[in-house]
Amino acid sequence: MMVWCIMHALGVGHEHVLQRSLASVDKFKSDLLTVFTKMHVADTGTATYSDKFLHDICVNFILAGRDTLSMALAWFFWLLDKNPVIEANILKDIKGIVVAWRRSSSPPLA
Repeated sequence: MMVWCIMHALGVGHEHVLQRSLASVDKFKSDLLTVFTKMHVADTGTATYSDKFLHDICVNFILAGRDTLSMALAWFFWLLDKNPVIEANILKDIKGIVVAWRRSSSPPLA
């Protein structure tokens, strides 16, 4: 516990990564919750949710999505392993995109 308190106070190690990640959440907070806050203002006429409350909602969305995404990717790769024809089709599509990108000298999804 003492090591964590020191890391938190100094902003080093995992605490530095966490602080940087939370700063990123703060940058995108308005984008993520714009609809949420507008609905609330439209219903009551005032915004009663604090910035901390909205911040915590964003963090919860991100943390919940992290585990869901990792599980989805694990299942995706397991399914690819069981379906080599599908894997070959995906690889063919990716190679086509890479070839097109190299010809045009700009990323195809830009």
